Amino acid sequence: MKRAYQRLEAQRLRPLLEAIAREIEERTAAIERLTRSGRRQGNKGMDPRSQAENTAQLANHKRELRHAIEELEALGCTVDPAEPLTVLVPGPDGSLENGFELHLGEAAAKH
Repeated sequence: MKRAYQRLEAQRLRPLLEAIAREIEERTAAIERLTRSGRRQGNKGMDPRSQAENTAQLANHKRELRHAIEELEALGCTVDPAEPLTVLVPGPDGSLENGFELHLGEAAAKH
């Protein structure tokens, strides 16, 4: 089902979208950190238990990141991983081109 939002509706979604976007940022940072750590430790010969724990944490963060992105998509929105993280909200006609941009931490949705 295609979603469409008027400006007021997009602004009402803001707290939810910010929470989801924040989770995406946090999960992405954790994935990057764990990946770097795994590479460093792999070069040094990480013990099998630490390697398994690192792999499990990485898999969990990746799964939860997918779920957060799916939540946005269920609302008809998408994420642009630019800095700062931007959520694209479909506009009144249901298109992202005529929709709104929500930049994490900014005061209002831009059209």
